[in-house]
Amino acid sequence: MEQSSRPTTRRRAVKSCDRCRRQKLKVFNEAETGRSLTSGVLPGDTGISGATRSAWRLKELQIPPDELMWAAIDAYFSRTHWLLGLVHEPSFRANAKRTLVSGTWERQEMGNVLLLLTVAALGLKAAIADSLWPGQAILSFLGLNGCDLMKSFVSEIRLHLLDLMEDSSVESVQVCMLLSSLYGYHGSPSLAWTLARMAINAATYLELNKNIPGEEDTVLAHVRQHVWNNIIILDTYISILYGRSVSTDAAFVRPSTICDREELRIDSVILNIPAIKEICDTSSTSSFYAAQFRLYGLIRSNISRSMQIRSGSDSEIDRFEAAARCATESEILLRQWYKETPSMFRWSTWMQDNRWENVNQSLRNLSPKLQEASNIMILQAASLQITYDNALILVHRPLLQYSVNTATWSSSMATSVQTSLHVAVEAASRISRFPVHLFQNHYSLSFINFHLFTAGVILCLVPPAKPFSQTAQEAKVGVLRIIRACRAMRDKDRAAKATEEILVELLKVTTTRETRIALGTSEHHERTDSLAYASARDPVDRSGRAAPRSRLPNIENVINSHTENSSIELPLTARQTNMSGQHYPNALIDEPPRLDTNLAPFEPERPLQAQALQQSDETFGSHGKCKNLLMV
Repeated sequence: MEQSSRPTTRRRAVKSCDRCRRQKLKVFNEAETGRSLTSGVLPGDTGISGATRSAWRLKELQIPPDELMWAAIDAYFSRTHWLLGLVHEPSFRANAKRTLVSGTWERQEMGNVLLLLTVAALGLKAAIADSLWPGQAILSFLGLNGCDLMKSFVSEIRLHLLDLMEDSSVESVQVCMLLSSLYGYHGSPSLAWTLARMAINAATYLELNKNIPGEEDTVLAHVRQHVWNNIIILDTYISILYGRSVSTDAAFVRPSTICDREELRIDSVILNIPAIKEICDTSSTSSFYAAQFRLYGLIRSNISRSMQIRSGSDSEIDRFEAAARCATESEILLRQWYKETPSMFRWSTWMQDNRWENVNQSLRNLSPKLQEASNIMILQAASLQITYDNALILVHRPLLQYSVNTATWSSSMATSVQTSLHVAVEAASRISRFPVHLFQNHYSLSFINFHLFTAGVILCLVPPAKPFSQTAQEAKVGVLRIIRACRAMRDKDRAAKATEEILVELLKVTTTRETRIALGTSEHHERTDSLAYASARDPVDRSGRAAPRSRLPNIENVINSHTENSSIELPLTARQTNMSGQHYPNALIDEPPRLDTNLAPFEPERPLQAQALQQSDETFGSHGKCKNLLMV
């Protein structure tokens, strides 16, 4: 009862603030006298109360030479901006030029300066591991360390963060969102959560979900639209990452129409490339941002509905049936979304008929700028694909985690879980074949590695369910692909390193359990194995002595023993650009998969689904504990 009343209470509070503002306009006639009389005085007012024309300066940081700053800014827009679209590039560059030329600023310019530092920090983070980045030579010439410089930028931003939040500006939302991303994958997950909540609250306070009358076509309106859409995406993503409910009131969640502005249009030279012209059904990257927002909207609806089911007071059978309906209906909506996504941003389209190869050959004769723009289109399509596959896992995950009394288990429930397991494994298998190398010099690499981690966990459910079957073998091969892909990136990304280490240990546990179940080992040994993951991470027995590593299978030797000529399909590297359509066939993406008959019950007296649930509970328990390891 309390939960259902919260949205109503919030809406009443918002309406109360609106009435308060309207009364102020009537009393003080602010439309004529200006906002200075009442700005920031009454609750609910969104005016800037702290910005003045007094002099303002940085406290500890000395901004490095312009050449390095522009190199970092360029790195942001080529390696980070394509996924977020959080700032308006032309106006940002114009403001950055004025900011860097001036060197001295007024208090009201603080937001622009701090946003500049934040963008530069993320640009450095994305490019610092790339030896070919032009900024490396500048850093070397100046005798600066890129990581230390990035940290100094962030430290300076933190010194002014409360003042920035007091300004209630769009820049305060942008800075908090970007910092949250930086801390989420590369610093403190708790601080990332706090900054994300600050960004969401500030955006709601500023009413970025509303259009400004008479300014629908301006750059400011364009920025507000993009920022608000990113707020909804951020709110949804952190709810996945932290396992918590979404926080933005449903009354505020509505898509803002993405204006088809000049900077979002795809160059006609690219559109006229024969391989692209065949699939050209859009002329603007605004279609990508619109599809991205719609996808996260579906994920958001599923999360809210699933949490409502779990917190209900119905019987466990009713909750299970409701969860099964939710998974089925959400999957249908996701597949419909995929069919409606423009072909230009559909990954399977790029994998058909050697289209990618043909495009790469055509790009050799184009300028570096056009080559970069074309590659970004491919990255955007790939990011939608991996998010879509992860969404399929997400909507079916509740059934895999459901704890139901074995005595109440029915054949229909078994079928539901079996179907969910199959859909999740199909999606995880596609993710395991994902060309991670494309993202190795982009900020989104950590985002990709989080999805690889989720896929690896799902694939580890299969071997204990059907020991030593072809399906189990394919699942283990998929985990090995993910481990090898992350191993290749471990020096460039902490999330890749953590994913590799965790999945290696989890694969040891999975292999051990698969063997025990195949041999019909007692329930006691199965329960003992639930502690194997913790002992694998920190092998200490009850006496406090270190447990010998030999108790677990030597998966390291298995991983390292396979070569490119082995039977295991290796992850694609930069030299292996021939991507055939078999990696992402349309039948696996657009249509619900048929039930895998190989996933039949292993023990007649104990359904496969019960085994899968037990393994899933233990695996996702580890998933929850290890999630933060990806962000340290």
